[in-house]
Amino acid sequence: KMLKSTFPLKQFLNNFNINIIKFTSFNYCNKSSQKEKLENILSNRKYDPEQFPKVTNLNTVREKYEDKLQSKPAKGARIGNVKSDGTTKRWYKNSTIKLDFNQKNEREWKIYLDNIPILTPKENVLYSPSYPLSLAVAAEWQRQDKEIKPNTMPLMTLCTTSIDRLSETRQIVVGGLLKYLETDTICFEADKKKDPELYKAHQRLHVPLRDWFSNTFHVGLKVTPNGSLFSPQQSYETINVLRWYLHGLDDWQLAGLDAMAAMTKSLIVPLASMRGKTTIDDAIFASRAEEVIQEQRCGRINAGHDLEEIDIKVKYSAAVYFMHSLPYKI
Repeated sequence: KMLKSTFPLKQFLNNFNINIIKFTSFNYCNKSSQKEKLENILSNRKYDPEQFPKVTNLNTVREKYEDKLQSKPAKGARIGNVKSDGTTKRWYKNSTIKLDFNQKNEREWKIYLDNIPILTPKENVLYSPSYPLSLAVAAEWQRQDKEIKPNTMPLMTLCTTSIDRLSETRQIVVGGLLKYLETDTICFEADKKKDPELYKAHQRLHVPLRDWFSNTFHVGLKVTPNGSLFSPQQSYETINVLRWYLHGLDDWQLAGLDAMAAMTKSLIVPLASMRGKTTIDDAIFASRAEEVIQEQRCGRINAGHDLEEIDIKVKYSAAVYFMHSLPYKI
């Protein structure tokens, strides 16, 4: 009634060839829920979308949302329903894997709990592209006790991250990895006179990693010497070479590399682990040399330093296994 009685608004709408009846019906749809609004638009086929271009393009709405409205919700065991505090009761008996093929005819080894597929937090079916990795993820679920503890399943976490997040956040992940170059732990050297023990540790572990990086990527690394805390400014060439290399990685490889970099605060160390150029123990010690030597001098805090070290080693080892079990060329 307001629209019909308001002459200026009516004249304005007529100037743009917008039917008032269509305008009011579209406003009514806006008051309903999003799904109901889309269903109303999709079912309203008697209106020509070209006749009301200022209101909405029905063809665009149909193409974007029609499949979602008609599709049924995924059925399976939702990881999102498992509480992070580890209080969710175990309801399944066995975990198994089954081979399937996607639309690109690529192998997908899917994980099942009592023949029920596992769904990621975004309700995608949990799978991995390799048989060994799927077996390991299934073993993580099988080894759960009376209660399900997600923090004891690092491989499952890496798989869900690869499936749900990496396709949407690749640029952010690559940018975050390149940030580690500014404060990469292997680009800092201790003062030989003030701390000879730490200096020897850096020479034993950091120098071979820097040499390997330079020979592999054909670019140099700038190093901050004499125990200085000023971050070395890496060259544009070094950053650009790494940027192109990271963008060339698969989503699964990028997820594993990001997890290792977050634990070591380094990009060079995870790259060496990914290529099999250093052991897990050496990689962790190279990234924590200052902290480890300080613990040896001042003592360790029980249920503090030891638990932190074990946690890092378990998660880093899982990430390394994750990377090496992928079927892609590294």
